[in-house]
Amino acid sequence: GSEVVVTTPSVSLPPQAPTALSATVTNGLVVLSWTAAAGNATTYVVEAGTGPGLSNIGALPLGHLDTTFSTAAPPGTYVIRVRAANAFGTGPASNEVIVVVP
Repeated sequence: GSEVVVTTPSVSLPPQAPTALSATVTNGLVVLSWTAAAGNATTYVVEAGTGPGLSNIGALPLGHLDTTFSTAAPPGTYVIRVRAANAFGTGPASNEVIVVVP
């Protein structure tokens, strides 16, 4: 007989990384957009830092599964990434985008 193997993500693991993060800046408003993470995400966390891999500016849990986020930002250069999270932890980071607010 033939066998069908179905793999389902374990419900006790953090979600995978969001993908295709992009950002636009218009009049000081930063708009982020990304592709939903695989797995069982319950929220996204937007991390912003002054350099790659840093979240020294802040890490903001969004509290929802929308795949866009917009915020006013003061002038500066930001390195931003998004992570998906659930009750079991925070998953790996998306690609990073460099956002320059004039």
